[in-house]
Amino acid sequence: KEAYTDAFMVNNKLYASKSELGLMTLEGESMVVIPGGEQMIDKSVKFMLSISTTTNHEFLVGTETELYLFKDGAFTPFENEVSELLEQSFINEAVILPDGNIAIATFRSGLIVIDKEGQLVQILSTESGLLNKTVNGLHIDSNGSLWMALNYEISQTEIPSPLTVLAKSANLEGTMLTSYRHNKTLYVGTFLDAYYLDEENKEPYFRKVTNLNTSSWSFLSVGKELLVATGTGIHKIIKNRASE
Repeated sequence: KEAYTDAFMVNNKLYASKSELGLMTLEGESMVVIPGGEQMIDKSVKFMLSISTTTNHEFLVGTETELYLFKDGAFTPFENEVSELLEQSFINEAVILPDGNIAIATFRSGLIVIDKEGQLVQILSTESGLLNKTVNGLHIDSNGSLWMALNYEISQTEIPSPLTVLAKSANLEGTMLTSYRHNKTLYVGTFLDAYYLDEENKEPYFRKVTNLNTSSWSFLSVGKELLVATGTGIHKIIKNRASE
């Protein structure tokens, strides 16, 4: 007989995955296949989360590489923005965060956070401070902090957090000298150049202000215009380009 691959509690009810039978639950003293559970035969179910509302009883189910919505005995693929990434990352576990988003622990891509519509919110990996990319387990403590069991280490983070760690992938070069927000855009001056935050990127990414290439010490808003004090004088920044 094949062993159960994973087990989890959902709404105070025990569920377990068994390759030869599908998704099962405990009824009395016996494990029985749930209605529609045979659709998970030969699929290793890694997590099952209740995402029900007062009028809609629904579950999010994750196998090693895919996400499904389960309702009324039917599994349907959960359309999401990270399906290709999950296919190559291998899912280990998932939890619902205090803000309602879903944190997915993976074997190859760190922690992937999506919202209930399947949109990518955040990725935590070695590029953003994790010591390695393998997240084996997750736990939310009484303070709402998320604990991650990595290979050989345990990491703790707050999601959502008021702070963002900027790694090398953020594209900031040189010692940071100043930061400034102008017209809702964040600018950063470093010993080498001036940068602005590209808000269209999912992860923090800074682009160089064109036509500077010098130390940028401070910024100042003058009406709708932005001035920057640099190693070559004071320049006006228009549409993220510095004047001559």
